[in-house]
Amino acid sequence: MKQTSTTTIQIALYISLGTILYLVYTYLNYHYFKFDAVILGVVHEMVMIPILLLQPVLIIVSLFYIFKTTNKYKILLAMSIFANIIAIGSVITEFAN
Repeated sequence: MKQTSTTTIQIALYISLGTILYLVYTYLNYHYFKFDAVILGVVHEMVMIPILLLQPVLIIVSLFYIFKTTNKYKILLAMSIFANIIAIGSVITEFAN
C-alpha cells in the first residue's frame, strides 16, 4: 500500500482548522462582539455558505485518510473529524433557534 503524502494530510488539517476558526468567529460575533461594519458583513456572508458546504467534505476526506494512512497523523485527523462534527452541530443548532 502506498504511503499517504504528509503534505496532503497537513493541507486537509489546515483547511479544517481554518473553517473551524471561522465558525468560532461567527459564533462569537453573533453572540458577544456584534461587529456592525458593512464590509465585514459582506465578506462574512460571501464566505459563510462555502464554509458550511466544505465541512461535510472535510469530514469525508479526513475519514478517507484516517483509514489510508499509517503514520502519526491519525490522531490529528480524528481530532479534525471530531471538531468538524461539533462545528456542524453548533451551526445547525444556531439556525434551529
